[in-house]
Amino acid sequence: MKRLSEWIRFRHAAVVWMVAIGVALSLAISFYLRKAEDDVIRLNFERIVADRVSALEREIESELKKLISLKAFYAGSDKINRPEFEAYAKTFG
Repeated sequence: MKRLSEWIRFRHAAVVWMVAIGVALSLAISFYLRKAEDDVIRLNFERIVADRVSALEREIESELKKLISLKAFYAGSDKINRPEFEAYAKTFG
C-alpha cells in the first residue's frame, strides 16, 4: 500500500513538473515570437518612413531648384511683365 501511495505521489509530481515545464516553454516561445514580430513591424515601419522621407526630400529639392531658377530669371531681366512671368512659370508644370 505504501508503494502505491509513493507511486501516486511520484506521478502527481511528474505531472506537475511537466505542466510547469510546458508553461515555461510556452511563455519563452511566446516572448521570442513577440519580439521577432515586433522587430519585423519596426523594420517595416522604418523602411516606409525612409521611403517617405526620401520622397519628401526629392520634392523639396525640386521645388528649391524651381525657386533658384525663378531667382535667376529675375536677376537676368531688367523688367518682367505678367505674361512673361506666367509663360516662364508654366514651364515648371
